[in-house]
Amino acid sequence: MGRELYQTFPEIRMWMDKIAAVADFDLLNLIFHSAEEDLQKTRWQQPALYTLEYAMVQHLISMGARPAAMAGHSLGELVALSIAGVFSYDDGFRIVNKRAQCMDKASGLRGDPGSMIAVDAPMRYLEEKVAAWENVYFTNFNSPTKWSWEGTRFRC
Repeated sequence: MGRELYQTFPEIRMWMDKIAAVADFDLLNLIFHSAEEDLQKTRWQQPALYTLEYAMVQHLISMGARPAAMAGHSLGELVALSIAGVFSYDDGFRIVNKRAQCMDKASGLRGDPGSMIAVDAPMRYLEEKVAAWENVYFTNFNSPTKWSWEGTRFRC
């Protein structure tokens, strides 16, 4: 993952090396030599993606691209916050690495880690469909419409 970018673009290599120096594990070995199934695990995927995404954005900035605003979703939000200067690249990596450790630990606490589904449906309809089920929770709302938390099963 990202080996050709690392070998081709000095700015990407420099930033990946800087971030790798912060890691408490061999980050570059993970990124370049791990089996695909290892990089699909949350524990390793998140620090690897943060590193590559951060380095790629820095490369674009070095070529003159100047973002007017930064945005991202989930892990991308942490990269965007770091690029925007809310926290440093090394603090960003530490946050992402700790997040990955916590998510990995949480997923191992049960025999059944559960599942997730993304849907495009009205909240009232969804609430009716899951009303009789235990341990079903709404945890993320990506909608331009207004809705109320009141009466909604929500857990984080």
